[in-house]
Amino acid sequence: MDMLPRNLVKYLGPVKLSVKASLDEGASGEYDYMTDTMTLSHEKIKTYTPQQLRAIMWHEIAHWLYYSAQLNPKASPALKAWRAKIDAHWASRTKGEIIGKHQSEWKYIRDGWISDYAGRLYPGQDGGIEIPSVYLEKAALGPDQLALWCEQFPNEKETFDIALSLFEK
Repeated sequence: MDMLPRNLVKYLGPVKLSVKASLDEGASGEYDYMTDTMTLSHEKIKTYTPQQLRAIMWHEIAHWLYYSAQLNPKASPALKAWRAKIDAHWASRTKGEIIGKHQSEWKYIRDGWISDYAGRLYPGQDGGIEIPSVYLEKAALGPDQLALWCEQFPNEKETFDIALSLFEK
């Protein structure tokens, strides 16, 4: 978390980290915005490389930041602007798109994201929740992997740029 710009997060308060034996749906991690708690699955992470663990941590940190931008009254204007960019990007990309159903039973809008999960929809919530999480998770795998993702998905540079704009000063 030391990579985050201090002025972006200094008033958000603490985030808790928990490890449970396993999580629902075989997930590696989850974030609960009601308690500001990131939970990791011991069953999953016990075999992770440091790089994989860093990626899942960034996935959950992105959820913390995304939700904090809206729910935390002390969120910085920069964090709120970052979320607004993500939400606007989601709205422009998914307008008129068809909702699909993943084999795991959750709904999503594909729209060419780097994975179906980036387009995942949650009941009762606006879309775009997984964009920063999926894209920061991929970026956390390192510059070589990020370059490969950008090469494989050249149309996703804008989405990566928006997610990574979090680190702009």
